[in-house]
Formats: sequence, C-alpha cells, structure tokens
Amino acid sequence: MPLPPLAPTDGILDPPDVQRTAFSVDILGRFLCNTLDEALTNPDYDAIVIGAGMYGGYCAAEIFWQGIEAGRPMRVLVLEAGPFILPEHGQNIPNAGIYDPGGTFNTFTADRDQRILDKLVWGIGWRSNVEFNATAYCVGGKSLYWGGWCPRLTADDLAKWPEELRTYLTSKPKFGAAAKARKDVYEAVEYELGAKPTDDFIFDPTKDPNAPKPELGLNEALHHLVDHAIKTRATDDPLREFTPPPMAVQTSSYISGLFSLDKYSSVPLLTAALRAGENYPPIPEDQRNDGNRRMFLVPNTHVRKLVCPPVFKDGAAPESYRVHEIEVVSNGQRRTIPVRPTCQVVLALGAIESTRLALESFPAAPGDRGQERMGRNLMAHVRADLPFFIDRKQLSKRLEKDLKRPLAEAVQSASLHVQGYGDHGRFHFQVYSAATPNNPDGLIYNMIPDPDVGARLEAMESADRIAVIFRICGEMTADPLKPVGADKTSWIDLAGDADYDQAFGHRRAYVHFADPSGLDIWDEMYDAAKKLAESMGGQGVKSKAEFMRDRDKVGSTWHEAGTLFIGDEPRESVCDVNGRFHHISNAACVDQAVFPTVGSANPVLTGTCLARKTAEEIVQRHVSRPDLSSAETVAEKALGYAFLLEGANAQKWKMNDAGRVARPPLLLANGTILEALGGNELGIAFFDDPVPFQDFVLRLQWKAFGQGGDLTANSGVFLRTLRPPSVLDAAFYAQAVEVQIDETGWDFPSRKFRSPLHRTGAIYEVAPARQWAAKAPSIDGTDGLWNDYEIEARGGALTVRLNGKLVSQGSVAGRGGSGFIGVQHHSGKVQFRNIRVLRT
Repeated sequence: MPLPPLAPTDGILDPPDVQRTAFSVDILGRFLCNTLDEALTNPDYDAIVIGAGMYGGYCAAEIFWQGIEAGRPMRVLVLEAGPFILPEHGQNIPNAGIYDPGGTFNTFTADRDQRILDKLVWGIGWRSNVEFNATAYCVGGKSLYWGGWCPRLTADDLAKWPEELRTYLTSKPKFGAAAKARKDVYEAVEYELGAKPTDDFIFDPTKDPNAPKPELGLNEALHHLVDHAIKTRATDDPLREFTPPPMAVQTSSYISGLFSLDKYSSVPLLTAALRAGENYPPIPEDQRNDGNRRMFLVPNTHVRKLVCPPVFKDGAAPESYRVHEIEVVSNGQRRTIPVRPTCQVVLALGAIESTRLALESFPAAPGDRGQERMGRNLMAHVRADLPFFIDRKQLSKRLEKDLKRPLAEAVQSASLHVQGYGDHGRFHFQVYSAATPNNPDGLIYNMIPDPDVGARLEAMESADRIAVIFRICGEMTADPLKPVGADKTSWIDLAGDADYDQAFGHRRAYVHFADPSGLDIWDEMYDAAKKLAESMGGQGVKSKAEFMRDRDKVGSTWHEAGTLFIGDEPRESVCDVNGRFHHISNAACVDQAVFPTVGSANPVLTGTCLARKTAEEIVQRHVSRPDLSSAETVAEKALGYAFLLEGANAQKWKMNDAGRVARPPLLLANGTILEALGGNELGIAFFDDPVPFQDFVLRLQWKAFGQGGDLTANSGVFLRTLRPPSVLDAAFYAQAVEVQIDETGWDFPSRKFRSPLHRTGAIYEVAPARQWAAKAPSIDGTDGLWNDYEIEARGGALTVRLNGKLVSQGSVAGRGGSGFIGVQHHSGKVQFRNIRVLRT
C-alpha cells in the first residue's frame, strides 16, 4: 500500500519531494543536497569545488563566507562522488559503530571486495604496487572518520616551502572573526577544527587543589614523566619538545552560549553555508528558486574529466589555457557542466584522485613522461605503534616522591605530542594512555578518539598496570626533480588500458611507492621511543626486530601528498602558492597533493590552512582594487611620485600608430584613465619625456576586458624603451623590457598557450610569472575590476608586484639602461589609470 503523505495539504503548499524508505525520511539529504538539474538552473558559478570531503567542504564554505565579508557574494557548486550519509563526525553519534573498514586491501581486487562493499561508501578507485586503505566516497569523506590528531608543521618542516606560504601560516588572519581574535592563520584554523583550546578534550578532572593530599591525574602524570625525560636527555637526543595533544575535538564551547563542535568534520561548516546560501542576499520567500541560490551540493556525481579543448589563435589550434567543461557521471547518467571563463575549478578529491583527474584532463608533456611534473614527489608517512605498560603502584610511588601526590584511581585517559628532530628527518610520537581499572567494555572508545589505538590500549588493560602507546610517525622525503618512473622514487601516473574504469569511463590512477622499509629514520624513531618509554618506567617494550616486523604499511595512512606540489618556479613545480595550476588559468587544488614536503605531522591542519588561502584568493580575484584616495595621492606626491596622467604630464603621452602620424592617446574621465584601444592593431602609448627613465618605482592600475568574459586581452607595460617607431620592429623589441598582461600565456613564436614567460606578471621572455594574481576580466558595460602593478627597476634588477603579491623577479641587464615608459595595445582591450613614477 502507498505510504501516507508527509503532512496534510491544505491546497496552499505542496509537500516537499522528500524520499522515504521503510525506516526513515531523508530530510537532511533533501534540504542540504540538490540534483544536477537543479544546480544547472543557473550555471553561472564563481567556483566549482570537486569533492566535499575534508578540504573541499571547508574550502567551499570559506569561499561563501569570505565572499559575503568582502562584499562580493559568490556562487559555489560542490560536486561529490558519493552520497550524503551523516551530518557530522561518526564518533559524535554515540555507539553507532561508524568506523572505517580496517586493514589494507589489494587495489586490483578492492572494488570487487565484499569487505569494502559492506561498508556502503568505502572503496579504492586506483591501482598500486602496495596494499591500500579504502577511502570514503561520501559527503564529508574521511573527515567523518579521521582520528583527529592535528599538529602544526614545524619551522624545519616548512623550510623548503615558498616564503609566501611560511609567512601566511604565521601571519594575522585577514577574514572572519579570527581576524581580530587569533594571532595567526594556524591558530585561527586550530579553533575552527577544535584543536584549541588544547586542554578541552584531554584533561585531569581528578585534581583537587584544596584536598590535604590531592591526587594526580594520569594526564598530568604523563606530562611529568616526559618532561623529566626531555630535560635530562643527552644533547644529541632527537626528542626536544612536547606539547598538549593537538586533538581536533571540542567538548565544551569557549564562547558563552555557543554549542561545542565535538569531533571535527567539514560537514557542519558546509551545512551552515548551504543553508545560508539559500537566502543570501535575503530574498522574499515567494521569489526564491534554484536560479538565485548561492550554494549547491550535488552528491552521487563522479567527475570523469575536466575539458580543455583546442582554441584557434593566430593560425594554430593549441590546447586551451583553461577548463571549459566538466564531464561527470551523475546518478548513472553522463552529463556535461559548462564552466564560464571567470569560474575557478577546485580539485579536492584527495592526493591520488586529484592527481588522476589532473593527468586525465590537463595538457601534459606529450610522449615524454620524464618531463611531466604532475605525479612526481609522492610522499606519505612511515608509521608504527610501540605499546608498553607502566606498573600502576610503581608510578604512584614515583609521583609521591617527585611531586608529593599519588596517582588517582579514577577512570581517565592521557595524551600528548612529542616532537623529534632526527638526522634523517622529523618524526613525532602521539602518546596515548588509559587507566581503566575495571576494563569496561567499549569505554576506551569514548576516551580515545582513534578506534585502532583504543582497541590496542583496551587489550593491554588490567587493574595493576597502565597501558601506553606511542603512535610513531616519521616523514618521507622525495625529490620533485626526479621524473615519474625513476629508480627508488615514489610517484603517481595513469594505469594502463587493462585497468580502465569501466563504470565511469576514464583511466585509473596508478600509485607507486618505493620500498620504505630500509629508511634510516626507522632506527632513529625506535631508539628514541625505547629510550623514552624506559625512562617513564615502561615495561614490555618491543624489541627492534618486533617493532620493524609490525610496522604499518605505507598505504595505510591516508596521508598521501606532494604530487601536485606548490612552488615559486613554474618550470619546477605544478601549482603556485595559492594552489592554482601554473599552466591552467582557472584550476586549483586544495588537498594534500599540493604539499612540497610533508614533515611528520598529520597534514589536515596545514592542508586546511592552505584551503583557506585558496578560498581567499578566489574571492579576491572578484574584488576590484580601490581607486587612489585623495589622502593616498597627497602622500605619494609627498614621497616624490610624479603622476603622469595629470596636468601638463597628460599632454606628454603619444601613441605610435602603424604607418600613421603619432597622435595623443585617448584620455577619459578628466585625464585619469588612459585607454589602450582594442582590436589587433599593435601599438604603444608612451610618455614622451625629455629625461629618460633609469632607476624608478612605477605604480599604475589596469583592467582587462574579455570577449564574452573570456581571458583574451593582450597588453603590457614597457620600460626603458627606445622611442617607439611607427612600425614596431625587432630592434625595438630586442632592447625593450615588457611586463606582460595576458592571462592566456600566449607564446607567439611557438604558438602555444600557458607559457609562464608570457603570462600576466612575467618579465616577458626573461622571468616567469610565479603565481596567478590578476583580477577576473571585465565585461563591457560594467565597472570592471582594477589591478595594481608596482614595478621596481634598479640597475639590471627588475621586481614586479601584482595586487600586492610578488609575481616576478629577474635581471634585464643588457636591455638598455634608460628610456621611455609606455603601455601597449595588442589585442582585446585594456585600460590604465593612476600611472605614477618615482625616480630613484
């Protein structure tokens, strides 16, 4: 018989189309998720995030909230390969038993392995030379299941990262409430994840300072033992410091009247943004529809490929500089999603699948995988557990001797983080301990938020001893300059045709890990752990042979990283400091694939910080740089800047015209805007001053227009040029220095797009643009978005900053030490204003 309606209808409102089973009503799924048809009612998105897991869910929410704060609300589409299953971390739902399948699987049979299928959302979509943990294909991804250890990368870990990233992580946040309340981005994200306050989850409720002889809690006892061991260590001991456990669990709110977050997952943040996006800006209820919503989440939508089709230009048809379409399989149907030119596509699938999608979609080194950078630099962590126990009575006696306080008998747990700096890399110990005298079944799972560690502790428990585990985690290193397939390297590329994914119609990734068993860091980690355990009174410590035998498999960590690595040098890295692909103008990655190095820390905290930075960049790409205020103008004039579009200076501008008499350029808005005319006529508007420019700081603002919003404008700023002839010849270009404006990176001689030596910010054919920093192109009939250039010339050294970011540096020695300043019109349309120069 048919199910009754959800609610009686009165002819005014129809019941919502919520799906029902014999057991439940899918209210959460229906009111948080959408079909692809609903999402494509209006396909004009500012960002499309692929993957709603740990990083994708967070990044999408940040784009939405930061856009509101910046005054530029963004439209965001989130695509997820799996279904919606839970609204928060599985361990926030008591006794539900929602854990990962456990163990590693052969990747050639895992997708047919019933052990994974029984878990409904778990699977392995790639092939590899090692066994792997399954991954969760669902909204929230691994963030619904992860253990929660969330430390920062150390300064040593970050030593090889670009300076801008190191500075970002430790700089004051720019957006949100954190901009005032938190000292740096790391701290801001720690509070978002629940890793701070640090004593919120693991603490000592047994302490009673008013008691005649107060008992000591287990957590404080462990801190005392480790502190004593480190303070009395030998100078060459690698263990140098310890901290409270950086656990992403918040059991009580640090703000009055606000619910605590419990154990972190990205789903609550994404949920809040999705619900707010239904009615922002406020829309009358009778006018709300799918076309004016700001955020959509479409589950069960697997992305096959990002389409970068050939583009015809100057008699050639090279592969495109941007993503034009997204091919998906949504609920079993092949579909195509259009991508407008100003929309950013964000890969957040996890390192392996993001790398697969990039290799499947983006132009790669044709026929020469030794030249391809995507897929190199694969890293994870080497990991093992060292369990032991401490005699309860002996520990209590020691505490009475050292601190005049006995160990409490109450049920309790303890944890801390010990950092090591070995000769062969960084490593750390996640220290877990529990005292459960009655060994109650299942209690340990509520005390220790990692089920695997909890099970091992429970197995060691007794009334007479305290169980301790060192979860030891060490860094893997890689050489990003070594190509895929090189000996003794780890890498990801595409599997062969025999392993084609028949369900979704694309090639699978193939993951290759070099054998990590012989790494020198293993000996360092074991020796340091054994010494620390014994100094704490540990008994039953494994021998080195047992430790080596029981090590975790390299595919068991979920910490794969590095294969789409960030770098300042476009020719030696895959992504820039904002996670944007160097060779694709509208694609970025926000998962662990972008890490240059991994250190020993769980990558989630740092990866989330990078996702925040990418979100900031995406939003700011749609926010115009402001015009100079009168106060700023006065201040710069006081410094000696000459404004070249004011007064008599405005009359000094000349425009070279091919085959025609030089004429003044077009001045608009009372001389404050100089427009380089559109079309394909090559020319230069130059400042005809009798005193040539030598060393100087040049500041100006510009905006580019695109045909149909595409990134087609080509222009530039010329420095120290000869007097431009009516026909610009090879001799003129050989002597000139140009700072480029061209988001396509068109390399005219080779007829190719995406050249870092020819795109916006580059010192043309001298030094590449190290990152994307320009605003989205303007559309005729709108105000458009202005950019700031600051170009400093000192002798042969040239430094280019775009919108406050360092984008290029290089030597232009030999290209003329003095000359004119000019701006180019080439193709498309670019406008300039507020051109001013300080001679130095």
